[in-house]
Amino acid sequence: MAGRRTRRRDERQARTARQRVEDPVGQGPLLSRISTDWIVGGIIGGVVLIAIMVFVVRVVFGGGGSSTMFFAQVFSAAVSPGDSNVRLLGDITGLYRTDDAGDDWDRVPVTDQPVYTVVNDPANANGFLAAGDGFLARSEDGGLTWQDIVTDLPSQSLRSLAVDPSDASVIYAYLVSDGLYRSDDAGRTWTLANAVEDASITSLAVKAGAPDVVYAFHTRRGLVRSEDGGKTFRVVVGGIPSSSVASIVTSATEPESVFAISGRTIYTSVDDGASWKLTNVGLEQIGVIAIAEDAASGDLYVSDFQGLFYLSTDRGKSWFPSLNAGG
Repeated sequence: MAGRRTRRRDERQARTARQRVEDPVGQGPLLSRISTDWIVGGIIGGVVLIAIMVFVVRVVFGGGGSSTMFFAQVFSAAVSPGDSNVRLLGDITGLYRTDDAGDDWDRVPVTDQPVYTVVNDPANANGFLAAGDGFLARSEDGGLTWQDIVTDLPSQSLRSLAVDPSDASVIYAYLVSDGLYRSDDAGRTWTLANAVEDASITSLAVKAGAPDVVYAFHTRRGLVRSEDGGKTFRVVVGGIPSSSVASIVTSATEPESVFAISGRTIYTSVDDGASWKLTNVGLEQIGVIAIAEDAASGDLYVSDFQGLFYLSTDRGKSWFPSLNAGG
C-alpha cells in the first residue's frame, strides 16, 4: 500500500514538473495556442501588407502601363485635338499618358517631380506643353517624347502655365517666389508681368485671340481676371465661389466662354466671366479636379482624382463617362 501511494505521489510530481516546463507563467494550453495563432496571423498579415505595398508602388511609380492606375493627386489634364483617346494627366508623382481614353496608363519618364500643368500646343494638333517643379517641356508627338524648353526664366519652379488657345507664341507662367511671367515667342524669352507678392497663382488661362486677358486663381484673392497682360487683376464675382478654384480653361472655339472647377464642381461663363452658372448635370456625385477642351471639336473633358474622364458634348450642360472612341 505504501508503495502504491509513493508511486502516485511521484506521478503527480512528474505531471506538475512537466506543466511548469510547458506553461512556465501559468497561461495554460489554450492561451498558448491563442498566442501562437496571433503570431502566425501577424506574420501572414505582414506579408500580405508588403505585397500590397509593392503592387501599389509598381503601379504608381513604375514605367509600365496598367489598367488599374492609382493617382496620388491630379493637378491638370489635357486631351489631344488630333486623337481624343490620347490624354495626359499631371500628377504630384509625375506625368502620365494614355492612348486608349484611360483604359491603360503609362508614366512618361521625363520627371519624377510634380507636374502641375499640361496644356495643348495650338500650333500642333499633337503637341503639348507641361510644367512643374524644375520642369518645362514640349512634346510634338502626342506626349510620347519631350524636349526641354530652354528659357531665360529666373528659375524653373513653375506652378502654373497657360497658352493663348489661338496663338502658340503667347505663354504665361507663374514661378513660385518669382512672380507671373509672359512670353511672346513660344517660351524662349520672358518678361515679368507681376511680382505676385505674398501669394501664389495655381491656375491660369488666356482668352483666345486676346492675349492680354488672363484668368487666374490667386491664393489670397480667389478667382481674378486681368485685361492688361497680368499687370493688374480684379476679383471675379457673379455666381461662382471663387475661394477655391482648381482648374480654369478658356475656349478656343468660343472666346467668350470660360470654364472653371470650384469646390469639385463645374461652373461656366459665356460672357467673359461676368456671370457664372453651375453646370454639373451627370456629375452630382463625382468630385472633379481638372478640366480641358478638345480644340478641334469643342468637347469638354473633366477628370477626377482617379484619372477617370467625363465628357460633355453640349458645352458643359451635361456630362457622361468618356470611353474609348475606338470602341
